[in-house]
Formats: sequence, structure tokens, C-alpha cells
Amino acid sequence: MHTRTTLAAVLILGTLLTTASTVHAEGASLAALVKAPPHPPTLISKGDGFELWLEAGTVQGDRIETVIRAGYTLSRKSTKEDGRTIHFSTGLIRTGHRRPTYFDGRIVGIAQDKERLYVVLYQQQFHGARPVGNEDPRLMSTGKQYRLYVYGHADGKLWAMHSFSNAPRIPPRVLGEVTTPGVIKNPPSKGVVIAFGQKLTFEGKKLAKVEPESPGVDPKVYAAKAENAKWQWEDAKSSTEQSAKRYKGDYKVTAERESVDAPPWAELTVRVKKGDDLRFEQKAHHQTPFHIVGDVLYYVDYHLHANGTRFVAYDLKQKRRIYHVMLKGVGSVPHFRYNNRVTFDTDGKVAVIYGRESVGRYVEFVDLKTGATVGHKRFNDK
Repeated sequence: MHTRTTLAAVLILGTLLTTASTVHAEGASLAALVKAPPHPPTLISKGDGFELWLEAGTVQGDRIETVIRAGYTLSRKSTKEDGRTIHFSTGLIRTGHRRPTYFDGRIVGIAQDKERLYVVLYQQQFHGARPVGNEDPRLMSTGKQYRLYVYGHADGKLWAMHSFSNAPRIPPRVLGEVTTPGVIKNPPSKGVVIAFGQKLTFEGKKLAKVEPESPGVDPKVYAAKAENAKWQWEDAKSSTEQSAKRYKGDYKVTAERESVDAPPWAELTVRVKKGDDLRFEQKAHHQTPFHIVGDVLYYVDYHLHANGTRFVAYDLKQKRRIYHVMLKGVGSVPHFRYNNRVTFDTDGKVAVIYGRESVGRYVEFVDLKTGATVGHKRFNDK
């Protein structure tokens, strides 16, 4: 007999799992186990009378549900009887005809330790017309849609759940589904998980403690620096090419255009290598400043003609994003024919970002460890 639990609106039964692969390990990422869909089902955990499986691209619809984008399914299969429990399925699903309702679910972080499997899910529900790609504003997260689901390796069942009400707004295009730790910052160990600025401690099947992630710097110091800051601007600190030339370290960093004849405003490709190993590659516009501190790449992500700026940390060793946060900047504003520029510098502990948008200027200090704003000031533009 099949049972549906969790994420009720988007839980759609997939095909029966048949193939085994590998089993959980301490601090393991599933990236090496689970390939991009479609792929064979992957055995995550195995115990007395059960198996925990993850599969992709197999979710099916029915007469009242239409699958627009199939995602992943996590299920618990009984080895003693014919049946399984669907823990959750992700994807974009439509229900109803006269007034369609859409359910969007995505894995944005998944990792495990010896006792537990940790899955961070993004979940959204909205009505109306079918969303247009990943840029539809209705897919924009508000923070309340992120939940951590914790499954036990001992019995393959859901042990605990936690909602991240403090999670930042993240553009939908960034929320591609992953089988990497994603928003889970630390390799889980001894029941401790860090995500969205919170440190969660689990004991047995229960969430024992929720506390803020310890900051890397004293926020009071940088709040005072922001308050006393004077406006300044250096073009070199807003340049993608200058960021690559400025770096002196163990990595080989390049920022190149497709052609030597390309104009100075043409798109570049930023690459970071360690020997022959490509650690990072991404296209960027010509005013995307970045820095590498140790083994972490930090960069700003923004549109030259749109409001708002995001700050990103990327682990060059593990090849994964650590965090992706919205800056306070000048706030969210309606605009037309807009201009946006930023400079980025760092003292090794804090990012110092000066922003110049059509509606105003600001300075912002960001803790490199946590991604939290520790100082911010908007300049008086009269």
C-alpha cells in the first residue's frame, strides 16, 4: 500500500524503485551519488526492513494533476512487504482547471551524517496563469517557504522538521534543484547543521537547540564604521578584469571575453583553476567585482539596469555555493531606465561594498563568514 506524507499538494507517486547504488556516509554530499535527471534510483540508507531511495525525473501526473517540471522523489521502501511511503516529491505541478493552482517544490540543500539525512526544501503555492520560466515573480521566495526535513537512518522515517522564517529572498533562477549541500553550510556532524544563519542541534529524533550562527566579527564595530563612513568610489574596484588581475594567490584566475575584438562592455567568462582542475566558471558582465580569500570566492551578483544586489560566497574546494544573500542597499524600489553600480573591497573578514543606484547611494559591510550585514548606511542624496 502506498502512503503520501509531507508536501501533500506536490506528492505524486512515481515508478517503483528497483536499483541499488550506495549507502550513507559521515558528512557525505549526495552530489557524487545522484546524477542529473534522468538517472537510476539511488539508495541513500538501508536498515532493518526498509530502504531509503532518491530518484529523479519519474514523477507522473493524473487526470487532476499536471506535471510541468518533474523533480526528485524521496521514498521509504519496505523490504518485508510490497509497498513504499513517499516522503516528498518536488517539481512544478498544476492542479485544477478553471482556477489553476501551482505548487513549486525544490531541493535546495541535502546532506547527511551517520544518524540522519538532512533535506532543505523550498515550497511555494500560487494561483493564476502558468509561470513563465524561472523569472516569474510569483516564484520569488519570501523566506517562509524554506523547511528542513530530517530523516533517520535507523528507521528511514521523518524525525524532525524546522522552518527557516529568517531566510532571505532569493531569485528563482538561483533556486535550481541540487543534490549538493547547497544552503547547508557545514558538513553535518554530531547532529549540528548550519543554514540561513541558524545553527541547529539535533539529539536523537528531536531538534534540541536553535541558535544564531556565531558571527565572524563584532557587528558593533562595523555598525560604527558604517555610521562614520564617507562616500568614496574607485572604478577599479567595480571591474571584473581588475579583480582577476589583482588576485595574487594559489589559484589561476582569468576573466576573458570571447574575442579580443569585443567591446569593453562585452560579457566575460570568469574561470578559477587549481592546476588543471577547473574550480569555478561563470559568465559575468564587465562590472562584477570579486575577491578570493583563502579557498572561498566572494562576488556581487546584480544587473546593471535593475534595482538590488546580491552577495555570493562560493567554496572553491568543495565547488559549491556557501550562501547567496540580498544586500540591504537602497531597498526594493519600482524603477524605469535604471542604473546600478557597485564596488567591492575586503579586509579579509568583511566585505566593504559601495553602491550607486539611480535612487541613491549606500555603503554596506558584510560578514564574510555568515553573509550577514553588520553595517549599513544610506547616504543623503538631496
